[in-house]
Amino acid sequence: MIILNLCVDGNYQLYRSVFILHKLKTLYGDLETLLLNEYNNLTNAYPFHVIYFASDSRTSWRKSYLLDYKGKRKKEENIDWEFVFDTFDKFKEIIKKRHNCLLYQIDSFEGDDIIAHIVNETNKEGGSNLIISNDGDLHQLLKFSTTDNYINLLYNHKFQDERLYVPRNYSIFLKHIEDTTEGDIFDLNDDIDFINYFDKITSKAKIVNINNEESYFKKIVAGDIGDNILSVVKITKNVKGIADKGASTVYAMYKQRFPNEIDFDSEDFVKNLTDILYIYRKNKEDNFKEKVTENIILSRKLTRLDGKYLPNGFQQILYDNIKI
Repeated sequence: MIILNLCVDGNYQLYRSVFILHKLKTLYGDLETLLLNEYNNLTNAYPFHVIYFASDSRTSWRKSYLLDYKGKRKKEENIDWEFVFDTFDKFKEIIKKRHNCLLYQIDSFEGDDIIAHIVNETNKEGGSNLIISNDGDLHQLLKFSTTDNYINLLYNHKFQDERLYVPRNYSIFLKHIEDTTEGDIFDLNDDIDFINYFDKITSKAKIVNINNEESYFKKIVAGDIGDNILSVVKITKNVKGIADKGASTVYAMYKQRFPNEIDFDSEDFVKNLTDILYIYRKNKEDNFKEKVTENIILSRKLTRLDGKYLPNGFQQILYDNIKI
């Protein structure tokens, strides 16, 4: 039986609504209404098991590792952000009283930290998740298991551009559902509901297949401009970083030499990636390997959505504050 949760990235919903209304010049009259309408449309579309709504804290634990984390982001100066966040707080007060909605904003955590914890823990119990966000970091959560009977999907839309990001080979999971529910009158209705809901989304949204291994590998190598995380080969100002296209080439080189599934948490991964980058760049800089190794370890701390990379005690905070 499919148990489907809804995980909403609150900041994605907020900023999407703000910029739509700002263009329409109706921000200061319609923001709360649009937020509520969007929330209602999402939550009424399917009988979700639990609705998790996560929003960013004003600070991030990542600044303890990288002082200038997200330091280059600039807010639109023509928007009254005090009004925006006051309205957002009022909206959250409304929805946290709704049936089946659990709302989380935890000091020093970003929404993707909270969502990742929820997704990983619910997967252990056989729970599937539909994530509402445009955060590419969450692509590393897109996976499925026919053994534990779960799948994680990510959906977002910008005006007429709707996209559903699915784990590679997701059709195997859909086939698994059809095979295991055939003739089972107790599970059949719930699983048919899920399949019908999936078909409804894909009838209007573009399906984007995600290889979560490759996606995260490229994130490590190329960094993230928006978060001010540099490419791991950017060891000095004079050394050029590696962008997305180059990161794809590096991934292909890595898999040719090490074809097994990548264990990103292992020391072997750090060593092997350093060696591949040394070959790829043919770099003659002093201490290239040592500096790149340090950068890989730092980038992994900043980007890996896994509790083991949180500062001491922070993983326990998630367990203490989030109900699964």
